[in-house]
This record gives sequence, C-alpha cells and structure tokens, in this order.
Amino acid sequence: MNVTIGNKEYELKYTFNSFRYMEEFDVGELQMIETKPFKIIPILRILLHGAVNHNPKQKVSMEDVDAFLEEYSETGDVGDLVEELINLLEESNFFKSLQRTK
Repeated sequence: MNVTIGNKEYELKYTFNSFRYMEEFDVGELQMIETKPFKIIPILRILLHGAVNHNPKQKVSMEDVDAFLEEYSETGDVGDLVEELINLLEESNFFKSLQRTK
C-alpha cells in the first residue's frame, strides 16, 4: 500500500527503522478501540509515522503525517487504514521476531 504525503508517494512498510518512530506504541491500546473509539487517532498517527519512515534515508515528520490524516479522514475510511497498518505490522519480519522473543 502507498500513500501520498506532501505530493510525494510513500510505500507503507515496517522495518527496524520504523520501530524507532514507534517507541510510544502500546499494542494493548488496540483492544480499547471498541470502547474508546477516539483512541484510534493516536494509534493511527504512530502506526502511520512508523510505516512511512521505514527507510532511514527518508524522513517524514509527524506534522506531515498529521496533515495527511486530517485530509484523509474527510475522504477515506480511517478504520480501514488502521486495519491495513496493523496487518502490515503483524506481517513484518521485525515484529515477528519480537513476538518470538516473548
């Protein structure tokens, strides 16, 4: 999946570099989305920020991510985007290796 942020197209992907941008991500908060639907915004911000910053040679700021999400939320389905990002996260090799170490 790709997104366009600031007139530039970015592939959404999770690598070791992505997780440097996701230190504050709490997997447990995903379970709260059903009872606290507004939790989706901070979760989405962190997931997207990590996914677009998978390449250490390119950086996308949180401000650019926020601008994209503000525009996207008016025309796209935020729930579908979160679901797609979670699927990409679960399929990433780095995330799988973290799961094996538990």
